[in-house]
Amino acid sequence: MFSWIAICAGVAIIVPQLCLGMVVFWNQGYVAQPWHAFLIYQAVNVLVLVYNMYLLRRTMWIHDLACKLFLTMSIIKT
Repeated sequence: MFSWIAICAGVAIIVPQLCLGMVVFWNQGYVAQPWHAFLIYQAVNVLVLVYNMYLLRRTMWIHDLACKLFLTMSIIKT
């Protein structure tokens, strides 16, 4: 069980790190505080939660389309 929690947390922390990295790159005077990363991290978690709770059933066709596209491209490539 712990491994799933660690993997999800590790993947979710990438977004705040990238966002704050871009901010620091474009604004040299900006000093990123730990709570900035935490707020972005929680916002990403809430967005994913809302998507999984309310939108996933309506957008299953995207997953089906991506699967068919992947299989088609794999067959064409080989």
